[in-house]
Amino acid sequence: MKYILPLLALSSAPLLLAGCSKPDPMSFEALSANITPELRTLTQRQVDIDRTWALSYDENLRMASEDMVRMWFGGEPSPLSPYPTINTSGVP
Repeated sequence: MKYILPLLALSSAPLLLAGCSKPDPMSFEALSANITPELRTLTQRQVDIDRTWALSYDENLRMASEDMVRMWFGGEPSPLSPYPTINTSGVP
């Protein structure tokens, strides 16, 4: 019983001295584990992916509205008009 306390103190000393040390974020092990932490694809970060997705979504909506105009012949003059139509687009 009298040897348990010194043995316990000696065995717990390395744990107390080491504490809760964090690994160095600039160490070789930390850098080699994840060389490019901010990249989600080969060349893009998450913010780049989000921006590309938003741009594609916006372009698709605009193209869809242009397709609807073409489908309903919105860009063509009405053949039922008794008056001559004037081309105002600038394209001969």
